[in-house]
Amino acid sequence: MTEDNRLSKVAILVQQKKFTEAEKLLAELLGEEPNNIHLLSLLAEVNLQQDKFDQANTLTDSAIGLSPDAPYLYYIKSRIAIQEDRLSEAEIHIQQAIELDPNEAGYFALLSSIQLGRKQFNEALETANRALAIDAEDIVALNTRSTALIKLNRKEESFVTIEGALREDPNNAYTHTN
Repeated sequence: MTEDNRLSKVAILVQQKKFTEAEKLLAELLGEEPNNIHLLSLLAEVNLQQDKFDQANTLTDSAIGLSPDAPYLYYIKSRIAIQEDRLSEAEIHIQQAIELDPNEAGYFALLSSIQLGRKQFNEALETANRALAIDAEDIVALNTRSTALIKLNRKEESFVTIEGALREDPNNAYTHTN
């Protein structure tokens, strides 16, 4: 099986939430290319999905050591820190990702979520709006914006935002909760 086929298989396994099988295949691929940043980040993501935070951190740190200018790696570090309830550290990592790539809506959306978790509602709203200025359909930014508006007692604006989020992803459970 070629590397491309194995990577496609990894993508399918991750989509199917068959993380153990994906992890084995990625380990095999990394055996052949131990310094492949893409493979390291994929394996870190698979470990994150399995709540193996130490392994995910180690893999991400290794990848950052090889490619310190890859913003997605800091995004992963931020998500790991969020799962470990270390919001200050998560914010530092996502700020690094934004500094490296200020045109990625997902990075601003994650920062907005962190700010929301820290009850910084005005900042969360402003950051969600920045994400939406880049990608008006970013579901995380739409949901975070809506929640921030509710917390700021701006219910009508929140409702309009939620309607937009439901149009984008009508099956999103978080959107329905909002």
